[in-house]
Amino acid sequence: MTQFLTLLKYELMNVLRGKWLFLYALMFSGIAYSIGHLGGDTMKAALSLMNLVILVTPIVSILYASIYWYNADGFTTLLLTQPLRRWGIFVSRWIAIALTLSLCFVAGTALPFFIQQTLTGPLVTLLLLGTALTFAFTSIGLLISVLFNDRMKGIGAAFLLWFYFSIVHDGLVFSQWSFFANTPSKTHLWSLLPPTLSTWFASCSL
Repeated sequence: MTQFLTLLKYELMNVLRGKWLFLYALMFSGIAYSIGHLGGDTMKAALSLMNLVILVTPIVSILYASIYWYNADGFTTLLLTQPLRRWGIFVSRWIAIALTLSLCFVAGTALPFFIQQTLTGPLVTLLLLGTALTFAFTSIGLLISVLFNDRMKGIGAAFLLWFYFSIVHDGLVFSQWSFFANTPSKTHLWSLLPPTLSTWFASCSL
């Protein structure tokens, strides 16, 4: 456990060195402030932000995790030669990346609404959704980096998976949902929902 905490501390410090993460938080903060200030209604603000969250957080998470892994390839090889548990190396990196991205997203999105005292239930649900997407797609990005030794192939595979989960899959589900809208049972559609949390969230709101 001591080794794991040491690895986690190092990974967190290394991830926090990326200055662009603060730009990631600032982007969400600016957009959230604009939507909250102009829209007024928190429900409409949450729906508007949801369209951004389900597209931006997955691609940032999956690409950042993949690029981070490839950039730290030499150090990872060095760690694997040490008497360290491999699960500790991978899990600590996953937690560090996902936790940092989640904190940037939550802080950037929630701060404007907290200042305006409009941070209500729908927005909290949106924050939980974005956090879940961040952890899920970070794990996918790390898995792709492990499976593909070639950097370009790995990043390409990560982008294609994001494109499928965030756009293609949702389009297939909603098209079938519309096609079978008048049928008495829609249980055949639920088999398509688990791969993406964004589709699940959107379908539950219908």
